[in-house]
Amino acid sequence: MVAAFASVAAYRGDAALGGEFPHMLDALFATGKPVVLIALGNPYLVRSFPRAAALLLTFSTVPPSETAAVKALFGESAIRGHTPVSIPGVSKLGDGIQLPAR
Repeated sequence: MVAAFASVAAYRGDAALGGEFPHMLDALFATGKPVVLIALGNPYLVRSFPRAAALLLTFSTVPPSETAAVKALFGESAIRGHTPVSIPGVSKLGDGIQLPAR
């Protein structure tokens, strides 16, 4: 799963993902195991993947945001924040969670 995560994190596309990327995600979803989707930059990307078990939004594609997402995913840093936008069918303005670092 870590290799798949690395592939997801490295992709810096827009909400219209091209190539084989959507098919790779569909294959991950088909395993029946929980899939965490990390959206770098465009938060509306998550609307295309409603089967994700959890979502992490960075609102940025710069390397420090990628590093922060990985650290948060593995519990090395706290997860805190609220969406500054509404994502229809996914979240309302201000939704979010607060989790301490482990």
